[in-house]
Amino acid sequence: VAPLRALFVDVHCHGHFKFSGLEVIELGTLRPSKGDFQEGLGQLETWAEDCVAESRGSENELQSLIQELEGFSMPRLAASALLKGTSFGKLLRGPSSLGALLEQRGFLAVPSPELPLPPLAERKSPASG
Repeated sequence: VAPLRALFVDVHCHGHFKFSGLEVIELGTLRPSKGDFQEGLGQLETWAEDCVAESRGSENELQSLIQELEGFSMPRLAASALLKGTSFGKLLRGPSSLGALLEQRGFLAVPSPELPLPPLAERKSPASG
């Protein structure tokens, strides 16, 4: 009997188009958060490496790493990929990421190989159009 599996997708709109001019699908996660991205992917890679190191050698490395990744949107997926040597960056915006799959079908997405970080948008004042 195969284990039950599910993919939960929260679909909703953002009003960022009016600031950036780009119609982009924003793939949100609990972790990494907006603040994590602002601190830089290097900080996230270090955090992920520390989590992997702490789980290595435990009786059940996968379960231990899942607990270390508490707060991440998909801890089991992240733990599995990280234990196989995939970097956090590749998981989020690499060639096999959800953003890359959407790009291959003609949709701009962030994070993805094309847009690893949200586009910086300047707010336009009503007077400037």
